Amino acid sequence: MAKVRTTVYIDTETNAALRDYARRHRISIGEANNQLLRRALFGGLDEGMEAMLVPEIRKAVGEAARREIQENMSRLLGAQTNRLFGVLVTCGRDAYVARKLAKDVLDDSTGSAQWANDREQDALLASRRRYTREGLREAASEER
Repeated sequence: MAKVRTTVYIDTETNAALRDYARRHRISIGEANNQLLRRALFGGLDEGMEAMLVPEIRKAVGEAARREIQENMSRLLGAQTNRLFGVLVTCGRDAYVARKLAKDVLDDSTGSAQWANDREQDALLASRRRYTREGLREAASEER
């Protein structure tokens, strides 16, 4: 961008403030003048420009909020899925232990290991369908 020399007359207080600004930012007085004038002239929006930008600003803010919510929900749902998986694993382990314990009790009380094994297999087959995709869908539709 080409630079043009312009003479501007300012009061002594404004001059002192301009020099102070230049000193604090370690720039020349001309550069400080340029920065402050640019900010003042191009930073302020007129009403027509504001009206044009409002829908775009709303859209950008809405999109940013949607992304933030989606990222947080994904993280929360991931944590919930991990917790649910842990509960299901615990339930499966408990069911396995209960089935083995019931088989041992049946074996001890009846004296027939074959009969106890048959009952264990019957229980295993009966419960297995509940944990398939179709079984879970059936259970969900029965609860409605």
